[in-house]
Amino acid sequence: MYEEVVIGFDTRIPLAGLPELWDDARRDTFLLRRDALPLSVDEAVWPRTRPELPSEEGEAVQLEILTPRYASVEDALAQAEPGEVVIAISAWRGPGEPELPAGPAWPMKVDPDWQRLGWDIVSGVFPSALTNCGVQEGDPALLDAWIAALNDHHLFEQLPDAFAFRDVSNRRVREHAPFSVLGLYRVR
Repeated sequence: MYEEVVIGFDTRIPLAGLPELWDDARRDTFLLRRDALPLSVDEAVWPRTRPELPSEEGEAVQLEILTPRYASVEDALAQAEPGEVVIAISAWRGPGEPELPAGPAWPMKVDPDWQRLGWDIVSGVFPSALTNCGVQEGDPALLDAWIAALNDHHLFEQLPDAFAFRDVSNRRVREHAPFSVLGLYRVR
């Protein structure tokens, strides 16, 4: 039996800040749908606002925080800065699925009031096969077939498409396999 379980919560920069991160060269390298505003579990694609500490030399040093950062929706909401987007990340548990990259989280079930942004294909939580593994030569014909299945955030709308692309990604990007299908939900 397969079930979707929430593995944690995180905060990310507002969507308005994303276009400046995606110039034409980056879009050509990583996106199938060049017109999309890509969102992802992968922080390299959709970063969070990171706290900085001064180093001994007076330069700011960013702290590394693993995704997902919070085990409960209450903690994520309480710690979110004004304007940050609070997200829930879910994974599929069942026979043959990779180990969950985090958890347990509370709540463990997706709240129907959360907005599903789409399904991401990720190795652990980094990298995303959809937005951070590159579109290499020889791949375009294979990958172009998936463009119509991607939404405006460069995520899959339909779960069967996500699982099929996950299987393709396991063969295409073997150095990062196994990939998982993770749900991305906007809580706030």
